Amino acid sequence: MMASRRKKTIKEILYWSRRLHASGILQGYEGNLSARLEEDRFLVTASFTDKGGIAKEDILEVNRAGEILSSSGKNKSARKITSEFLLHQRIYQKDPQARYVFHAHPPYGVILTLMNRPMEPPLLVETAAYFGKIPIAPFAMSGTSALPDSVDGFLPRYKAILLQNHGAVTYGETAEETGCKMEILEKSALIYYHAFVSGETLSPLPADALHMLEGMS
Repeated sequence: MMASRRKKTIKEILYWSRRLHASGILQGYEGNLSARLEEDRFLVTASFTDKGGIAKEDILEVNRAGEILSSSGKNKSARKITSEFLLHQRIYQKDPQARYVFHAHPPYGVILTLMNRPMEPPLLVETAAYFGKIPIAPFAMSGTSALPDSVDGFLPRYKAILLQNHGAVTYGETAEETGCKMEILEKSALIYYHAFVSGETLSPLPADALHMLEGMS
């Protein structure tokens, strides 16, 4: 059972790495994807992995401490776990239901953090329904304990979080949920960006509709 689940999960990580790369949400070595197999066993993309050309050899099995347990590749010692696994660890710790964590650098999402413009007021039905709100975590240096600390106060309430001057993270119970939320986050950010720079008066969602939609997030 574990072997078949591991194989299926590897295929999901490969699929979403390539899909997010194809949509421009991940480029080159950017970002990292992980999945929880068991309480103390995880799959995670290796450091410096091209998400467009990713192969099963680029996915490592690690424990909670980030120690490599196994690799599909022949040269296990040459692969290194991403330094941002600290972020993934914190999310898995704070949300026992989370089975997947995707960290990416969606361009319009990052632009909004540079402008210090959260996606407010609520404008879009999809954003309100899927997220309620997408907060912006304060800047923290990648690869340090400050990064998971920066999102700690938003967990587990918010399943999508923008990272100041950096990127975004989504997480969920399925790979599809986690990947689709990253795509929806970026589409929403694109719409908000153009709405903000238009200089026009924005039309927020009516209060009664917002109340109904937030109950769905």
